Amino acid sequence: MLKQLCENYPRLEYYDLSAKNITLHGAALSHLQSIEESDYFCFMDADIFAVGNFMEEFTHFIPQHSGV
Repeated sequence: MLKQLCENYPRLEYYDLSAKNITLHGAALSHLQSIEESDYFCFMDADIFAVGNFMEEFTHFIPQHSGV
């Protein structure tokens, strides 16, 4: 579902972090961030599925925090 979504929106990119062994969450994030070239870094795990307008509750946190 995420791969299909990314195919329809040019600002999104699907990256499959398949590995033979379990990858620690921090190691996976470090890898993803190391290949990112833009000013902002955002990721979504495949098991996160959010619908609706939920970001309004969190936007005031963005200037003070590195992750929302």
